[in-house]
Amino acid sequence: MVQKSDKGSMGAGGTSDYLQIRRYVIDLLNEAGDSQRQIPSLSELMTLFGVSRPTVCRALRELIADGYLLARRGHGTFTNPAHSWQHTGQSGNRMLPVVGIILRDGLLAYMDVFYGQFLAEMLRQLVTIPSLTRVIDLHGTDPDAALQQLRLEHLQGLIWLQPPERMLPVIERLRAERYPVSTSKGDFFGDSRVVGRRLGTMLLAEGRRQVAYLYWQRDMTAMLMRGIQDAYEAAGLDLDRRYFLLADQDVFARLRQCFADGAPIDAIINPHLPYSALQAVLTAAGVDLHQQCRLVQSSLVMYGAPEPPGIMYDIPFAPAVRAIISKLGIFPGLSDAGGQEEITIRRNS
Repeated sequence: MVQKSDKGSMGAGGTSDYLQIRRYVIDLLNEAGDSQRQIPSLSELMTLFGVSRPTVCRALRELIADGYLLARRGHGTFTNPAHSWQHTGQSGNRMLPVVGIILRDGLLAYMDVFYGQFLAEMLRQLVTIPSLTRVIDLHGTDPDAALQQLRLEHLQGLIWLQPPERMLPVIERLRAERYPVSTSKGDFFGDSRVVGRRLGTMLLAEGRRQVAYLYWQRDMTAMLMRGIQDAYEAAGLDLDRRYFLLADQDVFARLRQCFADGAPIDAIINPHLPYSALQAVLTAAGVDLHQQCRLVQSSLVMYGAPEPPGIMYDIPFAPAVRAIISKLGIFPGLSDAGGQEEITIRRNS
């Protein structure tokens, strides 16, 4: 595990510095459990985080006011066991491991339904193991700064979903320092390319020849699309890539224009975009989902609304999440028995 004495200037500035110091001290409190622990001095915290004296003073002052720290005149500042989440009685006389979670580049401003569902299932499984969890926002895109930040997080394990290429050296450095890291990069819900072939075969059996694909630049989406192309290529047909529409802010306008131009689209693949918005476009264009155009989409995009006619596929989050957690190797008895579960496909009449 990474040594907690590593030092370096984070310099993220203002509020983020203050919050990082606050979290660092609370980590020390939880590590101390039922015992008191003296925290680093004011000057040591200034050096550790590369911040000013007022920033450290503010953090310590508020931590004392909130009861996390106890100040002893002439002796220093100590953690207050009464505010620890790690009382030994909670966990059978053992400390709960602290697990961090990073989504993609660690800078996501918002979560869509895919990442929201993934994170919800990840948190549900981790807290019932049990463990303490933390969703980590990185302070920037610099790998060295990210490495230093993670060294200060006091984690016993890290789960990183779909890390960008530039952060792979960070993961390797952490692992070299005996820091358990479980990553999931690419297609972790079974073989989405195989599922794409099945979907493509189903569309071909219905005589569908012009497919509009509303895609994001994400590995799973790309593999699903590749599988659909495989099915059509095996049948000696090439899909018209003019109708492969990148899901940005103009995607619905471009799809609307396709219909206005008389494009012979007879199937739409919608992995991630909200059906309510797509439905408005289809209704305005007078598209008949029973005969004229077959709609294929993930059940995630329905947000609880009644499912329309078409082909729906369900993404099994629980088995994939369990497999990712088990790869940390820090939870005795936990395994990914059963492995990945295949995406299921069903028809709605």
